[in-house]
Amino acid sequence: MTELSNSLADLAERIKETTATLAAAERTTIEAAYDAGLLLCQAKEQCAHGEWLPFLDRAGLKARQAQRLMQIASAGLDKRHVSLIGGIRAALDYIGNLQLPPKGDILYVGRRERQERDLTGAWVQHSNDHPGYFDVTAIRADGSCVSTSKPAKGETIRCQDGFFNGVWVTLEMVLDIPHEDRDFLCLPSDVIEKGDDCPFLDGMQMLEPGAYPAIQTSPLPLSYVRACEAVSLCEAELTEANIKNMQRALTICAHRMKTWPEDDIRMLGTWARIADDRLSDRVGRIEAIAKVKYGRMPA
Repeated sequence: MTELSNSLADLAERIKETTATLAAAERTTIEAAYDAGLLLCQAKEQCAHGEWLPFLDRAGLKARQAQRLMQIASAGLDKRHVSLIGGIRAALDYIGNLQLPPKGDILYVGRRERQERDLTGAWVQHSNDHPGYFDVTAIRADGSCVSTSKPAKGETIRCQDGFFNGVWVTLEMVLDIPHEDRDFLCLPSDVIEKGDDCPFLDGMQMLEPGAYPAIQTSPLPLSYVRACEAVSLCEAELTEANIKNMQRALTICAHRMKTWPEDDIRMLGTWARIADDRLSDRVGRIEAIAKVKYGRMPA
């Protein structure tokens, strides 16, 4: 370990103390914003027609500012979870992503800068047996899988001390990706089904001893083919819509990859062809160009 000079060590400690103070101040600010939002929600329920704007004027708030504070308080998260997100702007950005998926889709929450074969994430899907309720399943960073034993109610309910949404509170409990690194995507519900992504294995003959598969003509899993098509589309025309389509296809492929047989010798040529494609390098180039073009990766 590199030894720092006394002056650098002193500066490092002072910076650590300052940033800790800043983090504490941000937590205090967001907690105060949460409390103010709850009071505003209570006041709006009591205001008669035409009283809301005069009330805000008396409280020293503009309508837009009040709306933001109420949005933080009514998201369905408790104060502790909201304070973990960061400042007010970070909380508003995060809460804006908390949209339940429409029927037929699932909400996937993964890592924004996902590494290859990183399957950490959570899935929010409609319960088949209980309309209006949702099942939440997550794969954690240590590889463990957790899932709700009972579906959570999707509706945000008003409680005596705030608002509560079982889906979003459950997500906070099971997902161990930092808030600033979370990426939200709506995906077709069949992504989570154990469908056959490698139908070419049916009836496929084993190679003769000593024979090698023809790599360039080896069949590919269906989700991988769709991911390659989406990447090629981005390479031909880099638009925000094409980038989002690529991210969606890559997420589906990463999930489907768990169903690919790794110990089946008939997959040897397929795995070799996938390695030879260097798809991750192509995606990396697209992401680099997109960041230059848009100043960020479109979400």
